[in-house]
Amino acid sequence: MMLPRSPDLEAGTKRRKTTNRPYPRSGPANAPPAGLSRKNFHHACRELRIRRSRSWFLALVCLLLITLLASNGLPLLSEGIPRILLPWLDAPNHDDQDYTRSVYKPRKEDLDLGPTHTRGNFASWPLESDSKPEVDPRSARCFIAYLPHSGFNNQRIALENAMMMAYILNCTLIAPPARLGTPLPYRPSRTLEQHHLISAKKDPEECSKFLDYTPPECLGHNQFTLMPWDELIDFQPIQRDLGLDILFMHGARTPREFLYNLGLPEKSITFLNDRELYQYRIYDTQHLDNETRPSSRYKDGWHVEHLQGLLSTSPAIHFGTLFGSGRLRLQRPEYVTTRTRISQGMAISHGAILQASRAIRTRITEFSHDRHLYLAIHVRVGDRKFKGTAVKNGRSLWWQLITILGISKETGRVLEDRFLQKTRKSKRKNAILGSLPGPFIKPWYNSSQPYYPHERCASPHRDLGSAASYLGIPLFIATDAAHPRLHPSLAIFYETFPCTFVLGDFPDEIKSLVALHRPGDVSPFGRFLVPLVDAVIAGHATHVIGTQNR
Repeated sequence: MMLPRSPDLEAGTKRRKTTNRPYPRSGPANAPPAGLSRKNFHHACRELRIRRSRSWFLALVCLLLITLLASNGLPLLSEGIPRILLPWLDAPNHDDQDYTRSVYKPRKEDLDLGPTHTRGNFASWPLESDSKPEVDPRSARCFIAYLPHSGFNNQRIALENAMMMAYILNCTLIAPPARLGTPLPYRPSRTLEQHHLISAKKDPEECSKFLDYTPPECLGHNQFTLMPWDELIDFQPIQRDLGLDILFMHGARTPREFLYNLGLPEKSITFLNDRELYQYRIYDTQHLDNETRPSSRYKDGWHVEHLQGLLSTSPAIHFGTLFGSGRLRLQRPEYVTTRTRISQGMAISHGAILQASRAIRTRITEFSHDRHLYLAIHVRVGDRKFKGTAVKNGRSLWWQLITILGISKETGRVLEDRFLQKTRKSKRKNAILGSLPGPFIKPWYNSSQPYYPHERCASPHRDLGSAASYLGIPLFIATDAAHPRLHPSLAIFYETFPCTFVLGDFPDEIKSLVALHRPGDVSPFGRFLVPLVDAVIAGHATHVIGTQNR
């Protein structure tokens, strides 16, 4: 028998089914709470499900990133990303910047706070985190660092400029060691830093961690040595007089690694990277920026007040190159005096170098009438910059030497003509050289005082009168020429000055220096000190003339 349909019974059955249905694990029952409409209730549930889906997605992404970082896979992914999206890649060596703007507004791209490595494998950098810092960074107000390059003389100029900047900015200077031997050429600062790092690696496989190829610097590690500057020069008088604080680096670490070891994080260091050797100059007076400098090799300018402003928010400034005699355009009397004091205090003080140079100077002055007088010239012919003008520069030095001895220009031309005829130069070549004017220099030697040369130094040009006697003064040539006596730029000196010497004439005096060893060196490192003997002998001469840096 069918029971009549009862709305109340039907509703009660539905209520029982709903009540007996188990609650979902992820949320409340589908029945809306009291006072909430069913439409609003379903909308709230949908929003909750969307939020939970997003949470699961973010969790998966984080897990994936952690896995990539742990496996060094992230740098590999970056290889497929366009260079413009990778700020750590080296920029091309060009600059379309407008350099006519004020020195107080330097190019923003040069104020780089990011890494300078060309690959993303930062974990490969051998930071010495376990070693103790050389100095407590809290005891120093700020730090100055830079990247050296090129030959010894250029490194010395860069160090002097860095010391000057440390004095002006009142900061501690981080001084990288001197590189003796095969020089490291200039490159844009980001690339230069990498080559400093890889050139210190003795195993070519270690170099491949930083670059995709094995550069020559990795293969020539036995062609140079690194030597702390304070082992070559006594800086204590300069530091005492000027109040300079200098930390001399030992070993092959880069200045960046040294700063890391002091406890300075990457983001706290201001990197003033350069793309060209003569990209920027530093000034101390505002009016210099308003000068038009069409002949200046420097394209950009920074005022010292701007650099001081950077140090108000950063504990360290890391320059690229600081090489260049004209890098610092300083006018304030205090800075000019300080710069002179620094230059005067950069004499070599290494014991073995001084001992060898004293022995050679003693041999040279044996041919002087007073056992003291000798002249010196410094002739640069090995660098690419000077190779093309070596003969011209040699002639210029020769004329300067003739002039300071008080020999007349007429007598000088006679000597030059005799040299040219002896070397079988054509008349046309003779005319070209003869048309070049000699530089005007105030005579150094008083020609009214007779000079009595050693018999070994007697000039063959006695027919020129008393002027020929001055040609018998001993002359030392400091040069980077591999075979000085065969180099055409030096031939005129050997022809006119009978007592001309070079370092190669004294093998016995430098024998002990060449044999010097240091703990840990595979071969003697003294051979890298021999060129410094050349410079010391020239520096102690009665009068010295150097090649102009043109």
